[in-house]
Amino acid sequence: MEKKNELGTIKVAEYAFEKLVKDAVAMTGDKETIAPGRNSIVIDEDDLELKIEFNVIHRFGASMYFASQTVLSYLEENLKRLKLGKAVKITMRIVGIRTKKITKQNIEYSVEF
Repeated sequence: MEKKNELGTIKVAEYAFEKLVKDAVAMTGDKETIAPGRNSIVIDEDDLELKIEFNVIHRFGASMYFASQTVLSYLEENLKRLKLGKAVKITMRIVGIRTKKITKQNIEYSVEF
């Protein structure tokens, strides 16, 4: 991703967004949500919009609402600081619930700003 201003062009690597998502998920604590391994974060950008989509596996018994709001609020706050100058849509999908096995789910939370 690139951002241009009067000082020049700033390039932000996708790794920075991946790190931000992983930090946000870590904020829910060990008992809430865990992110699957690599390639679970998709970043799509054009001139008008930045879309970040990622999948997580939720731990049994923890609040999905709390986890999703914690993660999305953290990401929204930090991405607003970048002043990207375009619309941003963040989508978090809970693709499974971890019990003794992983039970498949398809629950989606998102935020746009």
